[in-house]
Formats: sequence, structure tokens, C-alpha cells
Amino acid sequence: MGGRYRLGAQLGRGGHGVVYQATQLPLGHEVAIKMLLAEAVLTEGSVERFVREAKLAQQLTHPNTIRLMDFGQTEEGLPFIVWELLRGRTLAQAIAKSPVHAERTARIAVQVLRSLQEAHARGIVHRDIKPENIFLTDHAGAQDFVKVLDFGVARPIDNDDGMRKITRFGQMIGTPSYMSPEQVRGEELGPATDLYALGLVMAEAVSGACIVQGDSAIRVWTWQASDDPVLLPAVVGDSPLGAVITRATRKPIAERYASSEEMLADLARALAPYEAGSAPTERNIPPESRPRRTARLGNAPAFQSTPPPQLVGSAPPPALAAPPPQATLPVVAHPGQSLALQPPQRSTITGLVAAIVIGFVIAAALAAAVVALVLRGPKAPPRSIPAPPVLTTPAAPTRPEIIAPRRDSD
Repeated sequence: MGGRYRLGAQLGRGGHGVVYQATQLPLGHEVAIKMLLAEAVLTEGSVERFVREAKLAQQLTHPNTIRLMDFGQTEEGLPFIVWELLRGRTLAQAIAKSPVHAERTARIAVQVLRSLQEAHARGIVHRDIKPENIFLTDHAGAQDFVKVLDFGVARPIDNDDGMRKITRFGQMIGTPSYMSPEQVRGEELGPATDLYALGLVMAEAVSGACIVQGDSAIRVWTWQASDDPVLLPAVVGDSPLGAVITRATRKPIAERYASSEEMLADLARALAPYEAGSAPTERNIPPESRPRRTARLGNAPAFQSTPPPQLVGSAPPPALAAPPPQATLPVVAHPGQSLALQPPQRSTITGLVAAIVIGFVIAAALAAAVVALVLRGPKAPPRSIPAPPVLTTPAAPTRPEIIAPRRDSD
């Protein structure tokens, strides 16, 4: 291609473009090439958006942002972008295996914020932060080295006229489950837009399920644009990242983080116990208690788990309220469940000993009374004392013989 690249295997394909593994000639360096599809060239704004992605990406040089290496056109006039080739997995793939520890989630989020920090400083809003666009690689022996992908829908913060021409009226760019209210409404965007999406990504990583979802994109958009607060599952609110995620995902933009620096500072405080080695060890959430991805009608986010999660900011139902710390719960045996016998309480032992002692005292008193009566009574001619009865265990009752009624003919 262009005399500079030899195309290899196809790595991915979307509605407007395709990505190939390629070899840069003559150096033999492996790269990834994103090429606009021929049918997409006819779509209004697609070529301009593709070129804008290259122009914005070339301004970003942070190590946590995927690196642009080249830009050009094929012999047929199709534009292409050459990216560094990454090996690893997306955060979405990691979440699909199991929920992510709070510490690991925080360290991933810190790197995403550093990438966004540079972009925001250059007046660029990503607009599509989601688990699929957060790539985890192993770099120089370090695991979970983050690369933020796909600045193809990025937008300059100043909302210039060129951008307005590329984005048609009424067209929403982004992924509904992670779009901020102002993004859905078509209002002015800023750093808080990306931080809202990152907060939802962090909540999804900790809980193992998408926080805002529904049976259609329109319902999700409607809920995102509403004033209804984001309801976070208890596993998120109770985690060390609960306060950070709660602030990042507030609907009013004035109540969210205004910059990546603010969110980085709070994440650093959340990570401090782990750095000092004083944080408790976390475990993966077992699959049977992980939230399930289920669509839900209405204008509320669909989030269910087994058992139903407690939502932050709302009291649990009375039937599910946790008992007081010192309360004693009755032990209920379920079919097939074995229960360990608990040692008797001190009060039970004391009462049993007292009962035994009283029994001995009464028996001794009765024996003494009988002896006294025998010694004081008149002497009687000796008589034979009957032998004590022999106690035998009664035999088990035999099965009665069943006799059939006699017939008249017999």
C-alpha cells in the first residue's frame, strides 16, 4: 500500500473503517493501519472526520495515548492512519472475565486521566471513553499499561464552525451508556464530559456490569439526559473508590470534577492505603453474585443482581435490612445443609449444674428420712423381702396376622 506498507491480517472492522496488521517497509516494523471503507467515503462528513482524527491524534504524545505514526492515502484515494501495533486486551475483555479490584481499577483510571489531561489541555474532548477504548498492554515488564484509543469522535472544546459542519444537526456521537447529559442534549462539552464517562467505566469495572443500560438507545439517551441521579450498586459505593465515582457521575455538571487534576488528586488519596500496605486484601466477586446485564423498560438504568443490590443513597428494604452488629440470628437449616453444633452458652451450663445439685440434695434428704423412720419404728417379725423385679426390654410388637374373612361358600 503506497509502496510503504504490506497489509496482513484484518484485526477489526466497523461501519466506516477497517483495521489491518501491516509491516512497514523496508524496516519490517509491525504497525496497525486503519483505513476508511470505500462505501463510507460517500457518507457525509466521514472523510472530514477521519482526517480530523489524524490531525487531533498527531497533537497527542502522552505515553498513555495510542501513538500515531503516519497518515496518507491509498492508490484509490482512500485515507488511512498508521498506529502503533498494540498487543494485549481491552478493559471490556478484562471485565468480562471478572470484576476488577478497586486498586487495579484506580491504577487504570489514573493512566486514563493522564491521557485525558493532555487532551483537555490542548482543547480536545474524547467523547467516547468506554471499556472498549481503554487498552491494557504489558510494557517494559509493567502490567496494565494503558493506551487510550479512538480519538475519531474527539471534538475541540471551543466548538468551532468546522466541527459544526462535520457533525450534522441532531446527530449524537458517542456510546449511549457512557454519554453525559450535556452530550446527549447537544450542549457545550468540556473535561467533565469525559470524566462522567470515566466514572461510569470505573463503576462497571468494580461491579462487573454496565451501570446504565436499557432495551434501546433512545431509552438510555432519555435517562442520561434526565435529572435522575445515577444509582450505583452497593459494591461500588462501599469500595474505596465510591466517593470518587459518585462525584464523577453526578448529573449536574457543576457538581462533577471540573478537571482531570481534581479527579487525579482524589484517586491518589484513595490509593494511599494501598501504597502504605494498610488496605485490606480484596477478592474477586464470585460469578453467582455478580450483577447481570439485563435490559429494563422505563427511564431508569437497568441494573440487577442476585440478590438485588443495595443502591447508594437509598435505605435497604426492611426485610433485607442488616441486623445490628450484636444481634443473634436464628440458625435455619435448609434441605441438604449441614449445621455445626454450637457450644452451650454459659447460662445454660450454670442452670444444668444447679438442677443436678438440687436433685442430689432432694435424694439425700429422702434417703435420710427413710432411714430415720426405720430406726424409730416398732420391731416387727422379720419377713422375707421379695426379690426385686427383673426388668426386661419389651419385645417389639409382632405384626398381627391378617385373616381373610370367611366366605359363605366355605
